[in-house]
Amino acid sequence: MSFKRHMTLLVSVLVCLSAAAIPLKAQQEGTGNGLQISPTRTELLQVNPGEVKTFTISVKNVTQAPVIAKATLNDFESDGTSGEPKIIVENNRERPPSSLEPFIQGLRDIELQPGEAEEVELSIDVPGNAAPGAYYGAIRFTAAPGGVDENTDRQVTLTASVASLVLVEVSGDIREQIQVRKVQAQRDGKAGSFFINPPNELAVEIKNNGNSFSKPFGRVTINKGKKEVSSYELNNKDPRGNILPGSVRIFTDKLENTNSLGRYTASISVSHGNGGQLITQSVSFWYLPVWFLALLAALVVAVGAGGFLLYKKKFGKKRKLKQPRKK
Repeated sequence: MSFKRHMTLLVSVLVCLSAAAIPLKAQQEGTGNGLQISPTRTELLQVNPGEVKTFTISVKNVTQAPVIAKATLNDFESDGTSGEPKIIVENNRERPPSSLEPFIQGLRDIELQPGEAEEVELSIDVPGNAAPGAYYGAIRFTAAPGGVDENTDRQVTLTASVASLVLVEVSGDIREQIQVRKVQAQRDGKAGSFFINPPNELAVEIKNNGNSFSKPFGRVTINKGKKEVSSYELNNKDPRGNILPGSVRIFTDKLENTNSLGRYTASISVSHGNGGQLITQSVSFWYLPVWFLALLAALVVAVGAGGFLLYKKKFGKKRKLKQPRKK
C-alpha cells in the first residue's frame, strides 16, 4: 500500500472517531441534573396520638439547568449490617405497618432554577388510634429536566434523587429491649479466634427486640491478661446510630494495641434508652504471629526428633542384648 493511501485511511479513521465523540459529549453534559437535601434525617420522638408535628426540608438545585424535583414517600428497611437504609422503590408493594404513608401531609413537587433552594414544609398528622411505637419513611426528591409538559404522553427520564429519612415515635406502651447477639474480633472484615496478623476490628452485633428505635451505647475495653491495652465508646456518634425495630445492626470499630503476641479479651457493657438495662459480654482471641508459629513448629519437630532418638537409643540396646547366640 502506498504512502498516500496510508494517509487517506488514517484521516478517514480520525474523522469517524471525531464524529462518534460529539454526540457522546453532548449526552454526558445533558445528564448532569442533581439535587441537595437538608437535613438528611429528622427525628420526631414522643408524638402523642392525635397530635400534629411540622418540620421542613430544604431542597437545592445544584446544576446549571432548571429541574423539577418530584416528591415521593418511600418505605425503607435496614441492610442488617451497617444500619444503612435500603429504600424500597416498588410502587405496587404493600405498605408495612411502620410506614409513614398514613401520617404525611404537604408532600409536593417543586420547580427549581439553577442554584435555587426551596424549603418544603411537611407535617406528621398522627391518627388518634395509632398504635405506639416506631414509624419511618424516606422523603425522596427525584430530579427531572425542567420545562416538561405534563399533559403530553412523553415519558420523563429521572436522572438523580436525594432522600431525607423521617423517624417518628408514637407515645404509649414503648418496649425497649436489645440483644447482643455476637462479638467478634476481625482482620479486615474476616472474623476469627486466632490471627497470624494483628486483628484490627471489633464487630458487635445487636438486635432491637423492642417496638421503637434503639440507640445503644456503652464501653468496650480490650485487655491482655489483666492489663487494659485500649478502650472506646460504642456508637459514639452525634446523633447516635439507630436500630430499627426487629432489625440487626453491626457496630464495627477499630482495634488498637493488639499487635503483640498473646491472648486478648474484649469486654463490652451496652445500654440503651435511659440506661436502665446493662448488658455485658466478652470474647477472647489470640494473636500468634508467623515467626512464633514457625518457632513453635521447629520446637515440636525438635522435641519429636529428640524423643525418637532417645527411644531408639534406649530400646535399641535392649534388643541387641536379647538376640540369641549363634551355635
